[in-house]
Amino acid sequence: MENLRSAKAVGVEFEWSDQKVENLANKISETHAEGPSGDATGATSTNDDPGEDSSDTRRVTDEPLHESIDAQRDTAIELAKTAPFAGVIAIFIELEREVGSLLTAHGIEWRGSPLLALRRAKDIPTNIKSFVQELASLRNAAAHGFKDISLDAAMNYIEATSELAKDISSMAAHVRMERGQDSLSNGENILNQP
Repeated sequence: MENLRSAKAVGVEFEWSDQKVENLANKISETHAEGPSGDATGATSTNDDPGEDSSDTRRVTDEPLHESIDAQRDTAIELAKTAPFAGVIAIFIELEREVGSLLTAHGIEWRGSPLLALRRAKDIPTNIKSFVQELASLRNAAAHGFKDISLDAAMNYIEATSELAKDISSMAAHVRMERGQDSLSNGENILNQP
């Protein structure tokens, strides 16, 4: 099994490639710097008062919003130092959580893995869906041991995945804010609670 580099299961081909991880990490990093929707500011708070200074407009990416992602990234890094594939799997679980939160914020119902519902989601940018799918493919290859994964490649994967998770978390927070939902990932509107 060590010599096996790729496989095809349920119509999806997956392969681990250090170069693919590096290229994908660079793409995600560029998108993260621009904001998940491709603009220079990403999701921003709104300032509708023309008399107020608009320099307060900022990304919705506050530290408290991403504490969980940072903690999971740190855990994944520690795991990767012992078993690189374990770090890859651990950080992908956090990405799946954030995808689920985004789907819920959009009012999209899903069960089990949110990845199937993500493919059908019309309101989520195509590049985000593509990045998640590519990371899922790499995670599958890592989980099934199709190639020994170097610590450097695992670290690239972990950083790229946590950046994407933060972008998705920011998108979910922005959608909830627009819809008047609280910050909980379940999307319940706090105004409707007794």
